[in-house]
Amino acid sequence: MPSADVVVVGAGLAGLACAGRLAEAGARVTVVAAGNAALTWAAGPLEVAAPEGAATPRAGLGRLAAQPGPPYAALADDVAPAVAWFTALAAAQGLPFEGDLDRPIAPLPTALGAIRPAAIVPAGMAAGLAPWGPGERLVVVGFAGFKDLWPAAA
Repeated sequence: MPSADVVVVGAGLAGLACAGRLAEAGARVTVVAAGNAALTWAAGPLEVAAPEGAATPRAGLGRLAAQPGPPYAALADDVAPAVAWFTALAAAQGLPFEGDLDRPIAPLPTALGAIRPAAIVPAGMAAGLAPWGPGERLVVVGFAGFKDLWPAAA
């Protein structure tokens, strides 16, 4: 019968990154998931500590760490090394990220036409964090055969 030191529930970006880091440390890891993981729908930004009103992820971490209950109270000091580990791993695989915990949080348009707060994004999305000027528009374009983008829904 198979066994594992750790079972990670969820195969989204956080679950896979967690499983990868644990495996690097020598743990026998099993990942379990049902349905489509968030990676099916998400574009890849690291959504780190962006509570309403926080100017940067680091400021957001401070606010969240001060609240009783959330995991940030216990894990806030581990976030910066975790982000550095992940972005180095992604860059080594040819997927560089831009931004860090001190980059201002900005509204980032998503593939489904929503706006998400972000500061750490794949390099190819970094231009989306630049402030929009007066009169600028967002154009959403669909590609035949690309099933993960629905321009009509935007």
